[in-house]
Amino acid sequence: MKIGKDTIATLAYTLRYDDARGDIIEIVDENDPMDVLMGHDVMLDVLEKNLQGLVPGDHFELIIGQTEGYGSYDEEKIVTVPQSELLAEVPEGEEVSLKEGSIIPIQDMDGGEFQAVVLKKENGTVTLDFNHPLAGETLHFMGKVLEVRKATPEEIAAETAENIDE
Repeated sequence: MKIGKDTIATLAYTLRYDDARGDIIEIVDENDPMDVLMGHDVMLDVLEKNLQGLVPGDHFELIIGQTEGYGSYDEEKIVTVPQSELLAEVPEGEEVSLKEGSIIPIQDMDGGEFQAVVLKKENGTVTLDFNHPLAGETLHFMGKVLEVRKATPEEIAAETAENIDE
């Protein structure tokens, strides 16, 4: 079966910065592969388009520039807020560490959830970065299609519901 809309593709891959020699960001190996529902905005569009039509055993490799990936790094997405205000916006039941480098969940006034990286904490304020961690980066994907199967109606419904919640 070929990868297409409403299929589950089982993938193993290595994700690196820049090119095949770049630092490794993530390894998903054949012993613990990733299952992805195709055609439902689960992954980057450019990656999904490049996987279309592949079959088990096929290898893939592509370089994704920042405009096709997670966009340019945007200095306007760095904000400083009072620590007391920040803690009031954390979703109920979530534990939060405000140490530098921590990734914390934030909820806006409309109930939308976001993630931010704590850049620094000082004098009762916290500086947060709302850029995607891979914003401004060129990415290199190299991997293999292990399996392709038709998604069940339950898998499609679950992913669709998850995307609606986001």
